[in-house]
Amino acid sequence: MAGMWEKFGVFLPDGTLLNCKYSGQELHGEIVNGAWLISGTKYNSPTTAAVKNLLTYEGYPPNLNGWKIWRVKRPDDEFFICLQELREGTS
Repeated sequence: MAGMWEKFGVFLPDGTLLNCKYSGQELHGEIVNGAWLISGTKYNSPTTAAVKNLLTYEGYPPNLNGWKIWRVKRPDDEFFICLQELREGTS
């Protein structure tokens, strides 16, 4: 049975592609077994996935809201969508 990540009414099935850009860095990942898989490590939230893998220009972990920087492409989507838009119900 396929897994699914869910929070705040947003459902991302296994196979959902993930990407974000921050301060010249780019991350890619995928939802696997209901978790955010980024660089071989699983996370339960978009913010933790971003903060643990990105750095500010000064070399520190950023203080950011992962919902606002991640873009997702679910298996049936044609394009990537901002995660925050899914949360707000605009996509």
